[in-house]
Amino acid sequence: MTEREIIYKLRRVMQLGRWHISLKIKDLEDSYYGQLSLLRYVSDHPGCTQKDMAEHFAVSKAAITKTVKRMIDNGLLERKTNERDERKYEVYCTEKGNRIHQQGSEVFKDVEQLTFRNFTAEELRQLGSYIDRIMDNLETDYSRNKSIRELNEETEK
Repeated sequence: MTEREIIYKLRRVMQLGRWHISLKIKDLEDSYYGQLSLLRYVSDHPGCTQKDMAEHFAVSKAAITKTVKRMIDNGLLERKTNERDERKYEVYCTEKGNRIHQQGSEVFKDVEQLTFRNFTAEELRQLGSYIDRIMDNLETDYSRNKSIRELNEETEK
């Protein structure tokens, strides 16, 4: 198998995984694929700021602001003023957001089990090791923690 075929297959694995998750979450009210990761982050980091989220996901603050606003409008998140600095806002999951987060976590767990069924613990360890090596080959100090969009914008300059 050539390197090109392997890269194609890695992309296809990602497409299929996302497709399975999207099929399973379509019945979750007021949520879509990209929001589940944000709900998980806010659930794990209650009181985080939008700047924290933008840095964690390596996306622009504007993109996070737009998504957070939509999630607030849908009742998944709430923004509160920081008690020590009223210019800062902290973000929290609402009860509905926590419920959707739990349901989404179950979906991800189901797809993970489907993805890796019939793999032994040793095969998973080896696969993880191979993927780590691929990431090490591709990442540099410059590219680490940047989104594809940011890297593309810098390339176009």
